[in-house]
Amino acid sequence: MPLAAMTVRIIGPLLAAAAAHVLDLGCGTGRIATPLAALGRQVVGVDQSPAMLASLQGTRDGPIDVSGDDGGVG
Repeated sequence: MPLAAMTVRIIGPLLAAAAAHVLDLGCGTGRIATPLAALGRQVVGVDQSPAMLASLQGTRDGPIDVSGDDGGVG
């Protein structure tokens, strides 16, 4: 099983309905953000790479907000 699928399978059920908001730092192309959004979570994906965010914006499936601001990290 791919790592992203295994991660979503593990953390997806741990997210209570009340905790429907997820912050994915370093979201890249959305390998974790996209499946979580498909589970109905409101996901904010943050990445410093404009190319990664452009890829995510082109393929997202669900409510994913993306940001190119790395918050000064790095």
